[in-house]
Amino acid sequence: MQLKIQLFNSFCKDLKCVWNNFQRFNKDSYYVFQTYEWMEYWFYTVGIKNYSMLPLVVAVFDDEDVIAIFPLGMYTKYGVRIIEFIGGGQADYNTPIVSAKVNLANYKIIWSMVLNELPPYDILDLQRIPHSVMERDNFFLQVTCAKKIGSTYSLKLPDSPDSLSSVVSKRLLKDNARMVRRLSELGEVKYSISSNQAEYNAVIGTTLKQKSDRYLLTGVRNILNDPNIFLFYKGLYNGLSKSLNIHLSSLSLNGEVLATHLGVVYGKRFYYLMPTFSTGKYEKYSPGRLLLECLVQNSIEEKLEIYDFTVGSESYKKKWCDNEMNIYNYQSYSTLKGFLFIVALKAILFLKSNPTTRSFLMKLNRLRNRMLI
Repeated sequence: MQLKIQLFNSFCKDLKCVWNNFQRFNKDSYYVFQTYEWMEYWFYTVGIKNYSMLPLVVAVFDDEDVIAIFPLGMYTKYGVRIIEFIGGGQADYNTPIVSAKVNLANYKIIWSMVLNELPPYDILDLQRIPHSVMERDNFFLQVTCAKKIGSTYSLKLPDSPDSLSSVVSKRLLKDNARMVRRLSELGEVKYSISSNQAEYNAVIGTTLKQKSDRYLLTGVRNILNDPNIFLFYKGLYNGLSKSLNIHLSSLSLNGEVLATHLGVVYGKRFYYLMPTFSTGKYEKYSPGRLLLECLVQNSIEEKLEIYDFTVGSESYKKKWCDNEMNIYNYQSYSTLKGFLFIVALKAILFLKSNPTTRSFLMKLNRLRNRMLI
């Protein structure tokens, strides 16, 4: 291989050309979160505004062919220079995107070249790295000392909706059918998919409200209190529908929205990103679960191949899935300042994972969420 490196510090026309050429010829080498469109949209809605992030997108060429892209960015926090993947918390999978023709030996050389190309930094903080990229092992995990931090689940979709019972519990499907019958006795039950901007706008406000209510109830930090993250999701259809299939659905009873889901369809994969449901008198009918079945059935009818539940190991996902994939984080430091910052991050992580302190922090989050309403 005749390897060469090019570093891009902006989302410019040349980078778009390089990135799109890679996407065109390497369709099984990345997830939707590594598309140029998703990265650019996140960068301008969140990356710049929240972090004043400097893009450090490293493209690797073999002669004239791009064979890898490392979508990195750098920002400063408390005086510490941090490099992470572009996409932040709005990318469930973060990874370099690399051609299938790159073997492990090549990958080690490429990663060394990428590190040498980066400007001075204190920390590399690379999170939510998937064990595999589509069907291929992710070599990035073999050239770093990444640590497992969780799992993600997916379902290989059957050929026909009638075959769903072969991969999902028949008892679960019967319970769902019973709930639908009970709801139907109360009025019209309707499953809808937004097909234009107006329909998206009519539902997305409810989606974000229901999600915020759930954060408030559970004590999880409400990321939607951040105005830029809120606008990221609110504007997703307007920002990306011309290039990506943004999928917003809802389940309603007599026009009242009981549950929604915001996701993406890309390639032959459905990305399950933001499910929501209303609390109150209809919660006992499990509207979120009913909507989930509608989404799976619809994905089968659309001849999709994978229903991807993305990051999060919630127990209900296991009932719908036949595959589990590990997710990893990788951290390294190059300065004493970086070392001390990582020590502080690990201390915070310990407090969040310890049952006693976690309960206390969740109570604080509930209070904080209420104060920000």
